[in-house]
Amino acid sequence: MTKLNQKKFGTHQKRWQKMGKMWQEFTEPGRPSKNDIFNYNLLVGAVLKGKKNPKVIVLGSTPEIRDMLYKYSIIQGAEVICVDMTVDMYKAMSQLTENKNKKERFIKANWIDTKLPSKTADVIIGDYVICNLSDEYQDLFLNEMKRLLSNNGYFITRSMFMGNSPKFKKAEDIFKKYVDKVLNQELSIKQAVNWAAEDLIWDSWFKNKEQKQSLKYFEKEINLLKGKFKNDSIEGEIFDRFLNTWWHMKDKYWTVHLEKDGEEYINKCFTIERTLYSNDHNLTKVSPIYLLKPKI
Repeated sequence: MTKLNQKKFGTHQKRWQKMGKMWQEFTEPGRPSKNDIFNYNLLVGAVLKGKKNPKVIVLGSTPEIRDMLYKYSIIQGAEVICVDMTVDMYKAMSQLTENKNKKERFIKANWIDTKLPSKTADVIIGDYVICNLSDEYQDLFLNEMKRLLSNNGYFITRSMFMGNSPKFKKAEDIFKKYVDKVLNQELSIKQAVNWAAEDLIWDSWFKNKEQKQSLKYFEKEINLLKGKFKNDSIEGEIFDRFLNTWWHMKDKYWTVHLEKDGEEYINKCFTIERTLYSNDHNLTKVSPIYLLKPKI
């Protein structure tokens, strides 16, 4: 069995603490969009229908998901357990929730070894969680999720897979791509920053042979762009905001597979019962929300 690399997870924890401080600057697709939350709610509502005092585990501290679950605490007495590696992240995210849920509590734990009792949860919900784990830990993670679910429990998660066609864009072209969308009022500058960052992360997959994504792979190009855009230009504003937010996360890595390979991982422990796609951001076609039932 793969042992936990405490040093590696310590570094990962520090990166998430940094991300927590910048969360207000992020938009979809890194944060769940309105349509993502609609789809999450559709699946959670179906699973919890008729259940009294269900237990829901939230992987991480995502404010949008916690706010969505609040009504289930009111109507059905749902207990919400947020599991995260750092209490700082939970506290930072709690400042951004619209509702203060008295039936919510926090547990500091690693997702692949939570130490929680077996069959704890009726639902586990986590947004972009699998891609935040390297290959060596994904099997452990999925087995831990299976262990935590009750006999009729479900794991609901937004995942990500790679499409079959590489893009190979230059970093400069990606920033310029969103200028017209800002000028036409299709996107705010804040959204353009995030969509550009996600495009860079997406394209970085093709710059290595390890099925990983990271802004680190664009470091040379980004450094060459510093000072190139005019200060009074839209692309300059997008680029500067990117440097002050996402670029602080340049050392973070995500592990993303082709759709077939990613679903093979999932199918070792779960049956995919339903798949939903959102329609309101630039990664919707590669970001399915799965309803997963544990295999017996």
